[in-house]
Amino acid sequence: MVFSAKDIAGLIGGKVDGDSERSVSTFSKIEEATEDSICFFANEKYASYLSKTKASILLVSNEFNHEIPKKTTLIRCANPYEATAKLLAYYE
Repeated sequence: MVFSAKDIAGLIGGKVDGDSERSVSTFSKIEEATEDSICFFANEKYASYLSKTKASILLVSNEFNHEIPKKTTLIRCANPYEATAKLLAYYE
């Protein structure tokens, strides 16, 4: 299945920051992301991967304030953990 950032934001009540038409077809860890991946970032322990990620979309908190690749679209939400769980349930 392919989902756009706009579709994902609608499912989780998030806000797109970037290209709302960017699409993804799989979930991955931020350090293993590919261009068709969506990842989430909620733990500062993984901040070193942000500048190198190949993910097309990142789920982040509303307070997120890090440098990311220009091609990466953010979806801001209240709780990235809950949003990811909701998306995984919907995906399955």
